[in-house]
Amino acid sequence: MSFLYHDYHREWDEKKVSFEKYPIYLYYIQRYKIAPKRMPNYRILLFGLTRDLLQNKEIELRSEKILTAAQLLQELKTSYPPLAKLPSLRIAAEHHFPEADFILNEGMEIALIPPVSGG
Repeated sequence: MSFLYHDYHREWDEKKVSFEKYPIYLYYIQRYKIAPKRMPNYRILLFGLTRDLLQNKEIELRSEKILTAAQLLQELKTSYPPLAKLPSLRIAAEHHFPEADFILNEGMEIALIPPVSGG
């Protein structure tokens, strides 16, 4: 494991990591909270009401550490006060709704899902 671990982090630092190439690391990152040692820059896609409130189709959030889904949502509400007024917001990562303790990596497709209604 140590060879692959170092190879993975070397490629992460060179921004060439491919999760398809290292699928076991998604497991280890989640299970053991292993994370790269640089500050992540999250790109968040906006839809519906969130897009209208922030007048943009995507935003970026730079963090000092790797964040969980719950932490990212809290950071967004702090950084963008109009979001704090919404009754419910969800984070989607890689086309799934992750649990609150799911660790979000910088390269993931992350979206902020606003409250929706339907019938």
